[in-house]
Amino acid sequence: MRSTDEQRKLADLLAPYWSAPRTLQELGITAGEMRQRLADGSVLAVATYGGTLFFPIWQFERHPDGGVEVKPGLITIMQTLRTVIEDGWMVGTLLRTPAPELDDLTPEQWVDADREPATLDRYAAGLVRKGSRP
Repeated sequence: MRSTDEQRKLADLLAPYWSAPRTLQELGITAGEMRQRLADGSVLAVATYGGTLFFPIWQFERHPDGGVEVKPGLITIMQTLRTVIEDGWMVGTLLRTPAPELDDLTPEQWVDADREPATLDRYAAGLVRKGSRP
Protein backbone atom coordinates (compact mmCIF):
# COMPACT_ATOMS: atom_id res chain seq x y z
CA MET A 1 0.00 0.00 0.00
CA ARG A 2 1.31 3.42 -0.95
CA SER A 3 1.86 6.07 1.70
CA THR A 4 -0.31 9.17 1.66
CA ASP A 5 2.63 11.22 0.37
CA GLU A 6 3.24 8.71 -2.45
CA GLN A 7 -0.45 8.75 -3.32
CA ARG A 8 -0.45 12.54 -3.50
CA LYS A 9 2.65 12.60 -5.74
CA LEU A 10 1.10 10.06 -8.12
CA ALA A 11 -2.18 11.95 -8.20
CA ASP A 12 -0.33 15.19 -8.97
CA LEU A 13 1.78 13.54 -11.69
CA LEU A 14 -1.28 12.29 -13.57
CA ALA A 15 -3.59 15.29 -12.91
CA PRO A 16 -5.94 16.78 -13.98
CA TYR A 17 -8.75 14.25 -14.29
CA TRP A 18 -12.25 13.83 -15.58
CA SER A 19 -14.83 11.77 -13.73
CA ALA A 20 -16.29 8.72 -15.47
CA PRO A 21 -19.57 10.51 -16.32
CA ARG A 22 -17.69 13.50 -17.75
CA THR A 23 -15.43 11.21 -19.79
CA LEU A 24 -18.41 9.33 -21.23
CA GLN A 25 -20.01 12.65 -22.15
CA GLU A 26 -16.84 14.07 -23.72
CA LEU A 27 -16.14 10.91 -25.75
CA GLY A 28 -19.80 10.50 -26.66
CA ILE A 29 -19.84 6.82 -25.74
CA THR A 30 -21.91 4.51 -23.55
CA ALA A 31 -20.82 2.84 -20.34
CA GLY A 32 -20.62 -0.46 -22.24
CA GLU A 33 -18.33 1.06 -24.85
CA MET A 34 -16.17 2.46 -22.06
CA ARG A 35 -15.92 -0.98 -20.43
CA GLN A 36 -14.70 -2.35 -23.77
CA ARG A 37 -12.12 0.41 -24.14
CA LEU A 38 -10.90 -0.18 -20.61
CA ALA A 39 -10.65 -3.90 -21.30
CA ASP A 40 -8.65 -3.42 -24.48
CA GLY A 41 -6.43 -0.72 -22.96
CA SER A 42 -7.37 2.01 -25.42
CA VAL A 43 -8.21 4.47 -22.65
CA LEU A 44 -6.39 5.08 -19.37
CA ALA A 45 -8.25 5.13 -16.08
CA VAL A 46 -6.94 5.23 -12.55
CA ALA A 47 -8.93 3.87 -9.64
CA THR A 48 -9.19 5.22 -6.13
CA TYR A 49 -8.97 2.76 -3.24
CA GLY A 50 -12.77 2.86 -3.20
CA GLY A 51 -12.88 1.80 -6.86
CA THR A 52 -13.98 5.12 -8.38
CA LEU A 53 -12.44 5.63 -11.81
CA PHE A 54 -10.87 8.88 -12.98
CA PHE A 55 -9.44 9.60 -16.41
CA PRO A 56 -6.30 11.73 -16.86
CA ILE A 57 -7.26 14.55 -19.22
CA TRP A 58 -3.87 14.76 -20.95
CA GLN A 59 -4.57 11.49 -22.81
CA PHE A 60 -7.33 13.19 -24.80
CA GLU A 61 -7.36 15.66 -27.64
CA ARG A 62 -10.20 17.91 -28.71
CA HIS A 63 -10.81 18.42 -32.41
CA PRO A 64 -11.93 21.71 -34.01
CA ASP A 65 -15.47 20.31 -34.30
CA GLY A 66 -15.51 19.81 -30.51
CA GLY A 67 -15.15 16.03 -30.62
CA VAL A 68 -12.82 14.38 -28.13
CA GLU A 69 -10.77 11.22 -28.53
CA VAL A 70 -7.80 9.50 -26.94
CA LYS A 71 -4.65 10.70 -28.68
CA PRO A 72 -4.10 8.03 -31.33
CA GLY A 73 -0.36 7.99 -30.68
CA LEU A 74 -0.94 6.96 -27.06
CA ILE A 75 -3.32 4.08 -27.75
CA THR A 76 -0.70 1.61 -28.97
CA ILE A 77 1.69 2.21 -26.07
CA MET A 78 -1.16 2.02 -23.54
CA GLN A 79 -2.34 -1.27 -25.04
CA THR A 80 1.21 -2.62 -25.13
CA LEU A 81 1.91 -1.70 -21.51
CA ARG A 82 -1.41 -3.17 -20.36
CA THR A 83 -0.23 -6.62 -21.53
CA VAL A 84 2.07 -6.73 -18.50
CA ILE A 85 0.81 -3.91 -16.24
CA GLU A 86 -2.79 -3.91 -15.03
CA ASP A 87 -2.50 -0.92 -12.70
CA GLY A 88 -3.56 2.29 -14.44
CA TRP A 89 -1.47 4.34 -12.01
CA MET A 90 1.67 2.52 -13.14
CA VAL A 91 0.81 2.85 -16.83
CA GLY A 92 0.09 6.55 -16.36
CA THR A 93 3.34 7.05 -14.49
CA LEU A 94 5.30 5.44 -17.32
CA LEU A 95 3.54 7.68 -19.85
CA ARG A 96 4.56 10.78 -17.88
CA THR A 97 8.14 9.80 -17.02
CA PRO A 98 11.03 11.04 -19.21
CA ALA A 99 12.96 8.26 -20.94
CA PRO A 100 16.49 8.42 -22.36
CA GLU A 101 15.27 6.25 -25.27
CA LEU A 102 12.89 9.08 -26.16
CA ASP A 103 15.46 11.89 -26.00
CA ASP A 104 14.46 12.48 -22.37
CA LEU A 105 10.87 13.19 -23.31
CA THR A 106 7.93 11.41 -21.74
CA PRO A 107 5.87 9.17 -24.04
CA GLU A 108 3.09 11.76 -23.77
CA GLN A 109 5.47 14.54 -24.87
CA TRP A 110 6.80 12.32 -27.66
CA VAL A 111 3.28 11.93 -29.04
CA ASP A 112 2.44 15.61 -28.59
CA ALA A 113 5.63 16.56 -30.48
CA ASP A 114 4.54 14.27 -33.33
CA ARG A 115 7.78 12.29 -33.13
CA GLU A 116 8.44 8.96 -34.84
CA PRO A 117 5.83 6.37 -33.72
CA ALA A 118 8.17 3.43 -34.38
CA THR A 119 10.59 4.69 -31.72
CA LEU A 120 7.76 4.82 -29.19
CA ASP A 121 6.69 1.31 -30.20
CA ARG A 122 10.25 0.01 -29.64
CA TYR A 123 10.36 1.75 -26.26
CA ALA A 124 7.07 0.14 -25.22
CA ALA A 125 8.21 -3.29 -26.43
CA GLY A 126 11.38 -2.92 -24.36
CA LEU A 127 9.35 -2.10 -21.25
CA VAL A 128 7.18 -5.15 -21.86
CA ARG A 129 10.26 -7.38 -22.22
CA LYS A 130 11.61 -6.03 -18.92
CA GLY A 131 8.23 -6.41 -17.22
CA SER A 132 7.61 -9.96 -18.38
CA ARG A 133 10.91 -11.40 -17.19
CA PRO A 134 10.60 -14.07 -14.51
